[in-house]
Amino acid sequence: MTSLRVTYAGLISFCSGILSIGTGLAFMIIVTRMLTPNEYGTLGVITSLLVYAMIFDTVIGYWALRDVARGIKTGKTAIASSGIFSILGVIVYYVSAFFVGAQPQLEFSVLLIAIVLVPLRSFDKILTAINAGWRPQINGYANLAAEITKVPTGLILLYFLEMKIDGVILTLAISLIVGIIIQLFFARQKIIGELDKETLRKWIKFIWVPITPKIFSMLVRSDIIVFSVMVGSVVGIAYYSASLVIASLIAGVGSISGSVVAKLLESGKKGYMEENFRLLIYFLIPFTACALSFSRAGLFVLNPIYEVAYMVVVFLAFQTVLFTLSNTFSSFLYGTEDVDKNIKSSYKDYFKSKLFFIPVIRIIQYVVYLITLSIMLLWASTNTSEIELVV
Repeated sequence: MTSLRVTYAGLISFCSGILSIGTGLAFMIIVTRMLTPNEYGTLGVITSLLVYAMIFDTVIGYWALRDVARGIKTGKTAIASSGIFSILGVIVYYVSAFFVGAQPQLEFSVLLIAIVLVPLRSFDKILTAINAGWRPQINGYANLAAEITKVPTGLILLYFLEMKIDGVILTLAISLIVGIIIQLFFARQKIIGELDKETLRKWIKFIWVPITPKIFSMLVRSDIIVFSVMVGSVVGIAYYSASLVIASLIAGVGSISGSVVAKLLESGKKGYMEENFRLLIYFLIPFTACALSFSRAGLFVLNPIYEVAYMVVVFLAFQTVLFTLSNTFSSFLYGTEDVDKNIKSSYKDYFKSKLFFIPVIRIIQYVVYLITLSIMLLWASTNTSEIELVV
């Protein structure tokens, strides 16, 4: 067992996130100023494809977090098996990029370069899950270091060397490596013991449990792919991505609740949820007001050509608030679920658990959204401007 302090870990993660906002905005200003809307839209497509590639890594990270929080020594098993799943992720990314890259405004060679991010993100996700199970604030430190690294690296590669989107990909790779080194240093205490084949067999047996919520994550990012395919342009994605930078300031508040799930898994006590939710609301309201108030000015700072998309920021701000609340409540419910504590739990037990039921509800929600979006784009794409389509 660990002596995980929920409020302390939450505030440390939140403060690290706030500092990362400044460095993250500085990096995004460099990116949006140096890339054309078409290149920036391509970057948005790459980000969505990476979500598809990470579907298998969820299997390891999902169980590793829950086991580490309960004091079970599965860190070495998680690290050892992550390589196999990252190879599967590379294959998924390549196949997805092959089909999406057929569009005339996208270069398959550029999409292919970004494949280097798949194994790096895979390793980063595993280490994040391990640390989240016992010292969630470590991930905040690693994230801050990675974000700080992006600014000088991006400035050198994009501004001085004029590497464009290739420079962005290389910058992201270097920042991931910095974060991995920090996380690995602290996680070494949990990467102990022998490779537990029985644990790995259990993870694979119930692989559908962590993949189900990952399908939801894939659907969340699929609207970008749907938009680019149906509209035949990535300029709208550039407007959307720029707006998302401003709205994502609100999402950082959700890090306050990041340590609650580990505490619930560790102790089973539920009194932390009310206090943590109250703290979340205290920060969520002013950050939302800030994002709404500076939506136009924020886009202008990123690049004046994106200023016209300020209404997109308004819609995304409210969407981000709802997502933050939804994700927080879901994490509370995941933390109170103990079906996986019993090694004799059957498929039926998992089907009836919150680990499966909650993501299924969210998947249904987003399938309806994507169908509606497709119908709207099909109906309006001929006589509507890019900005109106994004809205």
